[in-house]
Amino acid sequence: MNQARLVLIGLLAAAAPLNAQADFGTRTYDFPGSAPETFLTDGNLATWATSVVGDPSALIGGSFRSGHASVLRATGALGILQVGRNPLIAAEAGTNNYWGLTMEGEWAPLSLQTPPNFTFSQDLFCLDDGSAVHVFQWWKNSWVTEGLTSPNYTVVPGRGFLAVADGTRRLIGFSKLVDTQASVLDLGAGASWPLNHIIGGGESLKRRNSAMFEIGNAEVAAYSAYTDSWARLTLPAPLTNYFFEYDKNTIAITDPVNNEFFLYSAVTNTLQRIGVQDVASTVIEAQDFVIRIVDTLGNNLFCFRAIDGTTSALPGQAVATTNQLFGNNHYTVQVTDTARNTTDYFAVSGSVRSAPFVSAGLGLGESVLADDFNDMVAVVATDRALYGFSAFSNTWTSFPNWQGTFSRINAQDFVGWVESDTHYYVFSPRENRWIERPRGASETLRDSDQLVVIGDADGQSVYGMESTGFRNQSFSGPQFLFGRGNSYSFSIHDDQATGGSKVYFFQSYADRWIQLDIPTRISDPALVDTNEDGILIAEGNRLHALSGFADISTVYTAPNDNYAYHAFPGSRQDFLASGVPNASAVMLLGLNRTVLPIAGVRGDLLIDPAALANVGAGAYDGRGILRIPLTVPPISPRIIRIQMASFAPTSGVQLGRLLQFEVF
Repeated sequence: MNQARLVLIGLLAAAAPLNAQADFGTRTYDFPGSAPETFLTDGNLATWATSVVGDPSALIGGSFRSGHASVLRATGALGILQVGRNPLIAAEAGTNNYWGLTMEGEWAPLSLQTPPNFTFSQDLFCLDDGSAVHVFQWWKNSWVTEGLTSPNYTVVPGRGFLAVADGTRRLIGFSKLVDTQASVLDLGAGASWPLNHIIGGGESLKRRNSAMFEIGNAEVAAYSAYTDSWARLTLPAPLTNYFFEYDKNTIAITDPVNNEFFLYSAVTNTLQRIGVQDVASTVIEAQDFVIRIVDTLGNNLFCFRAIDGTTSALPGQAVATTNQLFGNNHYTVQVTDTARNTTDYFAVSGSVRSAPFVSAGLGLGESVLADDFNDMVAVVATDRALYGFSAFSNTWTSFPNWQGTFSRINAQDFVGWVESDTHYYVFSPRENRWIERPRGASETLRDSDQLVVIGDADGQSVYGMESTGFRNQSFSGPQFLFGRGNSYSFSIHDDQATGGSKVYFFQSYADRWIQLDIPTRISDPALVDTNEDGILIAEGNRLHALSGFADISTVYTAPNDNYAYHAFPGSRQDFLASGVPNASAVMLLGLNRTVLPIAGVRGDLLIDPAALANVGAGAYDGRGILRIPLTVPPISPRIIRIQMASFAPTSGVQLGRLLQFEVF
């Protein structure tokens, strides 16, 4: 019997009988004397803040991931420096006192002697005062300070990183993804070349995960948020010969003199070189995790992948390509042979190492009605079948003999769907599955990055990124307000029995519906704040937070805009779990899903016990928060199922929700 099953049996032996389902995702905070007033949130952040009624020197802040909130109090008036897709930074008026709101829902302080300059990147924030840079990383709990050696320095923002060029010899990098230390490249005392940031075209500075600096006539230094390291890369010609095009995790470098391209991966922090007959006749375009090259003269298609820094080729098809579906994580092309009356689609993933182009397998004379694509998905509807491509697995999945008359098609980041006049068809790239559902008379289909939401004021049927089937929920009472975000759907109804409100909330990452009963009727939409990953509801001195996350998450999300929970071998992961304060906990690991109720345990076992392992995690702290650092071992690509198990004398054994973690 393996160790994890012994651990689970040991926990069960200590369990007290409990019937209630464990709940992770609904939090109610009481703030006596500090009632929330104005929401100071950014819809794209997993942290949130509000001002306090009648108290300008206080702020309330919390996290949708940890389920924790705290109150910040100062002597002077407090304000948020900037509400945008950036960390939430509080500043005290008339002072040099600052606080960053961490992913744990705490305020991390920093006090300076002189007024600093500000630089916001998407995930980090920097204060520089001439003698040092002070960087706040919201996934961590602290500010990182690194001294400067030159009065001439430049701060460069990014997405998962922030970099500093310090004089002529030092480059400094900070990564959100890896640790809380600065990574320094020292070029030596004799360095005299100006450290110029290579701006390039493409994605905006604040949305890049890497940067390049000119450190010589034909040499660059590249910093990667993924590796938290600097690489010195030499090009064969002076840098003035090249054109640089950035995207989030890739850089396409064009050499028009030698008809070459240099393709950079932020994941590996390496360059690959590829030659063509004529760059002027070649189309090159960078996306999040892939770069496409259409070599018309050579009649070849190429796809460069950031995940492993390699390139796949589709020879002999560039001229016959009639449609390009270029998503952030795949390259899909429609190829038509008019002489033979054949059409097919070829796709290659940007997430699967060494992936080849694969054919959808359309039949002779099969007529394409429509297609669409997004980050991890491509969907095609023909007169005979539906086809879905998953960038998670580099696989096409077909659904033949669909019913009705074609109406609409759409692909979101992690889900695709086709609508006919009689049916809905949803494609899950995570599960390589099409699912069919008859269309109701009064139903409306809406979607988001992760969800397909079908329903009306009486109920909803939701298929999410983590789902294996539609999750149905009936509503009761008049509907007051409804909406959806990337990772949730909600509907608020008047509770006619109590005079209050009832909130129905679908958690994408937990793949379930949860409910919240509020004693006071919510009748003002301004009391409800909708964010990318959850909603906030103000009720007097109380604040209710409902999160699209469950009880465990990890740093490798964006938070979910471009990829699901993922990593690659060798990457360092930082898991954040929430549970019962001071309860002992273990992390269960497995390969297959299940739903297994266990007598005396709150929550179901969601990992097949036939292949179960565990990581000794420790114990939740007094706030109910536990961090678990792991390094991904060198395993083949697969989904690892993760679930937290905990025990405390007062609560017995609890099992959390399933986290599906993709190893690319």
